[in-house]
Amino acid sequence: MDDDWFQDDSQIDSRQLELKLAENEQKRNQRDQWNKGYLDGLEWADKNYSSYDLNESDSSIQDLREHFDKSVEEGRFAYLLLADNLGPSFDEQRNELRQMMEQLNLGLKNQDQSDHIVNQSRELRQKINKDIDIEMN
Repeated sequence: MDDDWFQDDSQIDSRQLELKLAENEQKRNQRDQWNKGYLDGLEWADKNYSSYDLNESDSSIQDLREHFDKSVEEGRFAYLLLADNLGPSFDEQRNELRQMMEQLNLGLKNQDQSDHIVNQSRELRQKINKDIDIEMN
């Protein structure tokens, strides 16, 4: 009888260990996705904004810089949440966000430096937030 109890306790301990290891692995993956989202945002900013002297430009571009800084920060959370909640479909979502960022960059190159550019940046951030809200509910 005692052997049965011991075996059950051993199985419980083994299961708790497996759960803890899986939890730690998930935390590592989330941290990696968080950092990847942040680095991708910085890489994109460096590539697409390096030709602009944002400190010398008009107020619309100053606004855009502030919005982009917020977008990079929000991007960390977007990558974290999308990776956690979507699993394999995360890559599809990531590509969609990257395409939107490229469209924003084309707008920046082809448009006058006007409120239109700032609105594109806001729309991109709203889309990211909307996708996160949908996935969380």
